[in-house]
Amino acid sequence: MEQNQKQDFSGCDFSGEMFGGESWRGRSYKNCRFDGSNLQECFLDSCLFEGCSFRFARLGGIEARGCAFLNCSFENAELFSARLSGCKCTGSLFAGAQTEALFLSEGSYAYTSFFGCSLRKSSLSGISFEGADLRECDLEQADLRECDLRHVLIVGAKLRKADLRGAATEGTDLRSALLEDTRIDIAQAIALAESLHCRVE
Repeated sequence: MEQNQKQDFSGCDFSGEMFGGESWRGRSYKNCRFDGSNLQECFLDSCLFEGCSFRFARLGGIEARGCAFLNCSFENAELFSARLSGCKCTGSLFAGAQTEALFLSEGSYAYTSFFGCSLRKSSLSGISFEGADLRECDLEQADLRECDLRHVLIVGAKLRKADLRGAATEGTDLRSALLEDTRIDIAQAIALAESLHCRVE
């Protein structure tokens, strides 16, 4: 169903509603609730969601382009095979969400929490995760090249066979992550060695 008209919503409760397959363009939602709603296979273009709750929402197969999800909660939401391209998700919370096969392209996830989420084998190259919470996140075999990983909380994150080459990691303690066969560049190797009070000669 096409919904092309621009509409603004504030403080609305859409919990449990069925929106599956709809297309929204240029809409604005502020402090709205979509808890338990069905938004599967929806297409979202240039929409703004600020302070919204998507707890336990079904978002599988959703495609969002150029949208902003600011300080939103996706706790325990189902995001299997969702695609977010060029989106800004600053300050949002994905803890407990089903993120398997979640596709993220470009965009910013600064100061966003993915605590305990699975982004295994995800292609995340060039994305900003500055200040994000990636604790206990499964990033095994993830492509994190050229990402902004500055000041990231990364304790217990699984980085086995992940590729961090070219990523900015200032202020991030890689020692607290689980590293195994992880690909890093020379600058990162030197910084890691120095944090262990070693010298590279």
